[in-house]
Amino acid sequence: MKKAKKRLIITSLLITILIVAFLFSGCSNVSKYAKSKSEKASGESAVVDYTCVSKPKSEKKIYVILKNYHGDYWKTVIEGIERAAKEIDAGVYLGGIDNETDIDGQISLMEKAVKEGADGILLAPANSNSLADSCEKVRKKKIPVVLIDSSINSTEFDVCYMTDNIDAGEMAAKEMLTMLHDAGNSPQESLEVGILLSSDASQAMVNRVSGFLDYWAKYAPTKWEITKDIALNGGDVKKAESDAAKLLKKNENIKGIYGCNNTSTVGIAKTLTKQKRTDIVMVGFDMAEETKQFIKDSDYRGVSLMQKQDQMGYLGIGTLNSLINGKKSEQKYFDTGVIMIDSDYLMEKKEKKRYIGLSSTDALTGILNRRAFQVELEEQIRKKEPGFFIFIDVDNFKSYNDTYGHNNGDLCLKHFAKAIQECFPEGSILGRYGGDEFVVYLKDVTKESVYIYMEKFQKMIADLTLATGEKVHLSASAGGAAFPEQGEDFISLCRSADAALYNVKQNGKGAFKIK
Repeated sequence: MKKAKKRLIITSLLITILIVAFLFSGCSNVSKYAKSKSEKASGESAVVDYTCVSKPKSEKKIYVILKNYHGDYWKTVIEGIERAAKEIDAGVYLGGIDNETDIDGQISLMEKAVKEGADGILLAPANSNSLADSCEKVRKKKIPVVLIDSSINSTEFDVCYMTDNIDAGEMAAKEMLTMLHDAGNSPQESLEVGILLSSDASQAMVNRVSGFLDYWAKYAPTKWEITKDIALNGGDVKKAESDAAKLLKKNENIKGIYGCNNTSTVGIAKTLTKQKRTDIVMVGFDMAEETKQFIKDSDYRGVSLMQKQDQMGYLGIGTLNSLINGKKSEQKYFDTGVIMIDSDYLMEKKEKKRYIGLSSTDALTGILNRRAFQVELEEQIRKKEPGFFIFIDVDNFKSYNDTYGHNNGDLCLKHFAKAIQECFPEGSILGRYGGDEFVVYLKDVTKESVYIYMEKFQKMIADLTLATGEKVHLSASAGGAAFPEQGEDFISLCRSADAALYNVKQNGKGAFKIK
């Protein structure tokens, strides 16, 4: 019955926007579809020409091509790009398109970058098929290409920083099911869930839908179905808002809407607020101000998966600069991860502190949970005393889980938590950030001693005996940031340490580095 249900869902989606056809075949029909949509939506190119954002006199040139130049999501990407641009000796030229369906605009910017003597190109591809040829032409000229946000349907690029969108789609489906149950919806009664996205020509969008559908087909009650009414908004909030309104009007039994990108999520949030649809569950992506206010409002039920898009931009520029300088990357894809943002996460400091009193520890490991860790850290840094923030990530945890099972996965996380408690000095703030990520804040220590502690930690976690008696070898990748030099609050410390962590992962994992 589950398999039949999955086939029904996929068939419906094929009829509407050919998402699954794109996913499995990568055929040219999708790119043609996207092109026709672009022509209808814009009528003419919406290219934002290049602007030099750093070191215009440098002989080395890096060209950045975004797929949606405006909006909260892309402003954050640009912030990461500009932050990295200050750290390298290269002119960085920023351009893009205003409409995610303007594929020709991105292609023309690629051609222009080559003509103007680009030494490297950072690309956020709007179309996973159409941009493949452009990337191939660029790389034939020995110009490195780094992708961010989304990949292409080809191997013609050097490195890609993006969210693991299939995993993120599965997370979204899991959260949607949980929230629908929590809202009192009976598994024995019929309901529908709608999906909104910007484009079916983006591999990121396709994977987010695919991951969502796969999880839904496995775990959703039989009577809980996905609507076949899926519209593309091309990155336009007003269009997304209109699409959400039409979806609600046409489907009386709808109880949840999944927004696969920032504009879709904002459109859903605005529509539900205007119509006062407190009965609808929203699961979205990214964190515009409208989304934030929707999630904070206790009358509504919503969460959003926030990508680390500033890290995509920052790491993309840094890696591109290294490639230009002759350093090669052994790894092609880097998952920059997501954070599940709910109302608890967005609580004001006073509210959060009261809430933490009720539940401050992580149920599995016994150390502080993310919210409690943040509160304690913020209290500490208000003292203005120097310290070091550390992000710790279990290496290859997904493959470990797949090999040994989730029970042994829990054992691994407990093993890490125990080592953290025993390794670091008394008075340190210790927490589980979420999933396979841990956080530590060290007070009154030198930079040299932080490295010594982390070396000790690696030795403590190295060997784990499973319940079966089998011994496995473990390691961790970790990044650090100094307070206040590399971050003056929780968010900025996270960003700096996260950047250092991903630099470690790029260079072989199993090590520690302070930014």
